[in-house]
Amino acid sequence: KVSNLLDESSIRLPLAVAEKEEAIESLVDCLVANGRLEPSLRETALRAVLARERSLSTGMERGVALPHGVVDALADPLCALGVHPGGLDFASLDGAPAHLVVLFLLPRNRYQGHIAMLAGVARLLHDGALLDRLKAAPSASDALRMLSEADRAANGGGAAS
Repeated sequence: KVSNLLDESSIRLPLAVAEKEEAIESLVDCLVANGRLEPSLRETALRAVLARERSLSTGMERGVALPHGVVDALADPLCALGVHPGGLDFASLDGAPAHLVVLFLLPRNRYQGHIAMLAGVARLLHDGALLDRLKAAPSASDALRMLSEADRAANGGGAAS
């Protein structure tokens, strides 16, 4: 579940950048600032995600981008979310700008298992109504609550009241 990997300090709302490279850097810096990513791994993580992005864009459809990279020294996956009001060009499959940028840093030793996680996040964020609510979220806590409710509903738990 993506909501299990996020907390309010891992959400940039709004994501105030002009280019996708800046978005990736801002989200990596978010993980350093909140203590989830060791500062000594910042450059390695940034290079890994940018290299992946250069090889094949992670812009999905419907305003979602899932930039990700492998960082050998990580024990567990890390995630940060940015909500960009105007959208960023991520060379998305449908040509639409990315309003939701979900960054993943993945440990190499468990990479294959995380591919399923990325696919699950992509399915979750394919819900147009959820995307619209996230784009309009007034705060990081609201965005996190919406994702948690969507995760529960997608996994048979129903929405929270």
